[in-house]
Amino acid sequence: LIHELSCRYMTPSQEESTPSLFDLPDDHAGFHASAETALHGLSEHRVFYLHSCSDLATEACGLPRIKEKLVSAMRAHDHWGLLKGRDVNLRSFEYHVYSTGGSVLDPQHRDDGSLLTLSILLSLPGDFTGGEFVTWQGGQRIEHALAQGDGILFASEKRHNVNRVSGDRRSLVLELWEGPRNHRNRHS
Repeated sequence: LIHELSCRYMTPSQEESTPSLFDLPDDHAGFHASAETALHGLSEHRVFYLHSCSDLATEACGLPRIKEKLVSAMRAHDHWGLLKGRDVNLRSFEYHVYSTGGSVLDPQHRDDGSLLTLSILLSLPGDFTGGEFVTWQGGQRIEHALAQGDGILFASEKRHNVNRVSGDRRSLVLELWEGPRNHRNRHS
């Protein structure tokens, strides 16, 4: 379902254009939103913001039920108590497509501003090599071997990466935060 929807909506329309990394706004929020859009438009690591498409908000497509089940699971497995007593919203619901060369290798990468992040592998293991999900514990790098349908829930401020991919790796990523529901990407 998600792959079919992304094929229909992931190609930018004529009105939309991916900003250049060399022509970003000066204000903090605009800079981060534009930089993220530019980076996630690269062919090696594309992101479709499922939460941004009003056509996908109807129950007829099945996506709202999937989202609600995943958010409920995040709440149920918040062993850190990060959501307790907080009014939280969905910050992002993203479909990530990594092709050969794609990765998230920034050693300081975190989902700044969010509380909990869930990353779910959708691809079959034979569809790609590399692409391991990585976190750090006590300064040690930990690679998480995920099978299709496996997810990893973590405090969003935890450093994490995706090793360089060869092939086709697809995943879903959801983030919860105390800010308002976003309508475009993670920053707006």
